[in-house]
Amino acid sequence: MTMFATIFAGVSVFVLGQFVLKLVFEPIVAFKEVQGELSHLFLFHQAKITNAYRTQVLHDEVRRISAQILAKKEAYRLLSQLFGLPREQTVIDACRALNRIARLLMEGSSDTGQKVDRPKEICQAMTEVEQKLRVRVSYK
Repeated sequence: MTMFATIFAGVSVFVLGQFVLKLVFEPIVAFKEVQGELSHLFLFHQAKITNAYRTQVLHDEVRRISAQILAKKEAYRLLSQLFGLPREQTVIDACRALNRIARLLMEGSSDTGQKVDRPKEICQAMTEVEQKLRVRVSYK
């Protein structure tokens, strides 16, 4: 009987550990990975983004990461306060800023007819993303 109780206790601890791992830590790690992707994208393509250089690939990447952030946000809604992650509305606002950047990148052009304030708008949106998600997106 003691052997059965020991085996049952071991299996219970394993199952509980997996439960905590899958439902608590993995969503947080996944969100942090997407934040890292976002930082990499903005730092790697800094010149193109801040100069509103028109490129479909960059536009699609910014929108993809914005969608991933929103998807990952759903998984940690209850855990955000416990682990010091951005609040839900803050994440939504940051994703709106990312989508604004993507839109500005497609409206912008490398031609001389480019609006002068478009790079300024992009930089303001980048600052908003940086503050709301607490992730580095510029070399400032």
